[in-house]
Amino acid sequence: MDGQQPVDGRHLDTQQALQTALGIESEVPGQPCMDAARPLWFESTVSTQNQQTNTNDEQTLVALPAPETSVSTQIAAEASGYRFEMADETQWRAHLADEGFVVIKSSADAETTTLARSLLWDVLEQCTPAKRDDLASWGAWRLDKRGFSMHGTVTQGRGAWLLRSLPSVRADFAAIWGTADLIVSMDLLLVWKSWWRAPDGANSAQASRWTPKTEGLHVDQNPLTKPDFCCVQGMLPLYAVTHLTGGLEVVPRSHLPEAKRLLVAAIGEQALRGLGDFCRVPPAYYHNEQCTETSGNSSPTADAGAPMLVEAEPGDLILWDSRTVHGGRVGRGCVTNEGAAELARLSLPVCFTPRTLASADVLAARRAMFAEGKTTNHWPHAPRVQNQVSLGYAPIDLRPDEEALL
Repeated sequence: MDGQQPVDGRHLDTQQALQTALGIESEVPGQPCMDAARPLWFESTVSTQNQQTNTNDEQTLVALPAPETSVSTQIAAEASGYRFEMADETQWRAHLADEGFVVIKSSADAETTTLARSLLWDVLEQCTPAKRDDLASWGAWRLDKRGFSMHGTVTQGRGAWLLRSLPSVRADFAAIWGTADLIVSMDLLLVWKSWWRAPDGANSAQASRWTPKTEGLHVDQNPLTKPDFCCVQGMLPLYAVTHLTGGLEVVPRSHLPEAKRLLVAAIGEQALRGLGDFCRVPPAYYHNEQCTETSGNSSPTADAGAPMLVEAEPGDLILWDSRTVHGGRVGRGCVTNEGAAELARLSLPVCFTPRTLASADVLAARRAMFAEGKTTNHWPHAPRVQNQVSLGYAPIDLRPDEEALL
């Protein structure tokens, strides 16, 4: 990444590496926001213009593209249009507001990224039969088909909290909200095995079991009951996100009012009133005329674009408006079995919101959730527990800057 050589985190002194990764703690810059629940800058500046309807086929496991012969960690040149330096705050905030997503480069540097992988593998090896360097051991690893790892030892462990507490990540969210007084989600870990490297062969039943199955396109904020801006979600990938591996896909501009109106009409108001925040998009919705309307001159009036994979380098921070339609996209894979064992995907979702949005009861409940090894959804100020039991969980000792995020 940017010419930096990866470091084997297992051979680092953990305390020294953590100090290097986190730096000297200081107050994150940011001006108080007049309305903490709705950042003043977060109004779209998209020009009113016609958008092309998407005709791409929906991602399925049955019709995966042909595998490549080698794995490349290079992301496509097109990603440069939505990847920004953190210092380019005006540009990346405008892209987030206009398109509904953005990527900030190198929120975690190469050494921190490698250290986080190692720390996460430490707890994965503690909770599962898998060994990081032994592909054969991954066969007995009963990983959720979606790749959701929710054991408290993993989601409340040192690796997860290293990433959540990175000053650069907190600063990005502080820029969004206009305040540094934030709390963080305690979300699951996303893990995909490199299915093309299954010991029984890339076309075996084992490879099929290893191939992830995503939830499909959805929103995590009900478009009918919560139509306005509520929060920005984030994700820190620790391996490159390319068309070979797959990862997060989004529908650009699907957070805009006209696109949401058409989506509400397609799902139906009655159905949406019976749902919480998680709402699936109807199958093939973005592949037919449901997501567009035509005027007298037959020009489409919907704002949303076509679903696209958000490519990113290890340590980048992917951000998206919680109203943006998104999901997982499984990559093409690869036919090579060469090289060290490596996961196809290892990503931690992160979301920060102002502490002022959480009640005193919620703040107390969050501390209890940490103490009990609970994994939550992405809403820091309205957490919902995703797991019930984490056998063998013992809470780590949080540093003061980490505890401040509870």
